[in-house]
Amino acid sequence: MLNVLEDLDALISEETESGATAFAWGDEAQGGAGLIQSRAGRDHEGLRISWNDGQIESIEIESRPGMSFFASGRAANPADVVDAIVPMLWKHIRSGGELPAGIDRFAGALSLP
Repeated sequence: MLNVLEDLDALISEETESGATAFAWGDEAQGGAGLIQSRAGRDHEGLRISWNDGQIESIEIESRPGMSFFASGRAANPADVVDAIVPMLWKHIRSGGELPAGIDRFAGALSLP
């Protein structure tokens, strides 16, 4: 039983490890932020969230090749981006907003320490 739990823990750690890079544009009132993550054996993926008046307007996920939506924006600290977008995501969910398929793949990036 202990071996199974150790194996499960290793799989979870591998799945949620994130080499996240972050970008941001605009400000708290109107802007956006994005995370690009890379994981072993998988293409890079980007999560882009834009907002207006503190309300999420769009949530997009894009995979390489062809990842294009980070052409503008400035490099940002991933932890700062997570601190900014997680409360907006919770507000979005609580108000009945939907999340795109695949957002679960960003669980590790959205829980940066």
